[in-house]
Amino acid sequence: MDNALVYAGDEFCGAIKYQYEGQSFFSVDCNGAYADSIRVVQNYNYLTICEVNVFGDDTFALAPLDNLVSGKYLPTAQTSEGWSGVAPRAIDGRTNGLWDQSTCTHSGNTGRNHWQVDLLSRHFVKKVVVYNRRDCCQDRINGAQVFVDDIFCGSIMYASGQDVYVVDCDTYGRVVKVAQSGQYLTLCEVEVLGELSTTMFVSMTTCHRNEHPFLIPSLISFSFQFSVLFFSISVQYTKFPSYQYNPISGH
Repeated sequence: MDNALVYAGDEFCGAIKYQYEGQSFFSVDCNGAYADSIRVVQNYNYLTICEVNVFGDDTFALAPLDNLVSGKYLPTAQTSEGWSGVAPRAIDGRTNGLWDQSTCTHSGNTGRNHWQVDLLSRHFVKKVVVYNRRDCCQDRINGAQVFVDDIFCGSIMYASGQDVYVVDCDTYGRVVKVAQSGQYLTLCEVEVLGELSTTMFVSMTTCHRNEHPFLIPSLISFSFQFSVLFFSISVQYTKFPSYQYNPISGH
């Protein structure tokens, strides 16, 4: 069970650590995550589970967080590339952390490097989950910084044996960036957990009477987050040319 990963929906809760011989009970804190499923993932080893207990509240007060990037073919970029470690690998949905499986990015130098993904529109980003390389050079991730647009979320502090790092952001933005200075930057998966935003458009037009045209909204746009943390309405009025009403034709 050592290093088995526990998820609540798409939200990473933590990794199981086998601490002593004969240990048979493990507890992982999901920090109040909302989800409709629980997953336990073990890469490259047998997975045997004798019992799973899930403790929480039966509530629908909040929707579970979504992974805003995995499998969505969003634009990615990095400042340099080495050993064919292309930027899209970091959002290919594979978390095994093995270089020879072609699932990790790699910068081309040890200068000021960063990797980024464009979400295409503003979203509420709750946290960013970074999966480190497992087969080599794990300490290179130490000090890597996570940003949403220009807002600094936090830094990764390397811990021996830890493969997954979670950085809290709790902010709105469009571009998520991982930056590293003075070291190669290798990312084997990046998950951006947050809330999807939706834009709805409604168009309305009207006729006009007796040279007194009345104004109504010609375009109403709503932009909101499902959690109702952000809500805005913009209204655009259009005044159409007036004309004389003809009582005979009714026009």
